[in-house]
Amino acid sequence: MPSSFFKKSLPCVAPEVVAEIERLQPYNGGNGPTQLGWIGQLANIDKHRHFHIVIPQAYQMEHIRSATLDSEIIYRLQDSAEIKPTLHDPAELQDAAYVQRGVGSPFVSFDEGALPQELADLAIDNVLGLCIDAVDGIVIPKFEGFI
Repeated sequence: MPSSFFKKSLPCVAPEVVAEIERLQPYNGGNGPTQLGWIGQLANIDKHRHFHIVIPQAYQMEHIRSATLDSEIIYRLQDSAEIKPTLHDPAELQDAAYVQRGVGSPFVSFDEGALPQELADLAIDNVLGLCIDAVDGIVIPKFEGFI
């Protein structure tokens, strides 16, 4: 945003604070945390009256150990996916000394094209938690010196 915006809207904000705000802005390629960009993308979707798209998900997990193999497979269940009887090849299971299987608790995640794909693997509360952590750990400490 141009500094004239700050002068008009927030006339009491010191120029060094405005400069720091600008350095953190993702749209400037600033050095702020990536999570600020996520917040900006989600806010832009929201303010344009578009509902956030979410998808229900769960995980199926299978961990096996044998004399020759220690393997864990995690399979994301979404879009009516069915739980598989096994995730490993049956030949790998033949001499397994340890087999653990499970299905993780269902959760809801974002399915927004504006966000990085890896966020689709995280529950919404985890994504928002990462955003809060970035604000608490990076943004607030930067501005405490100005207070």
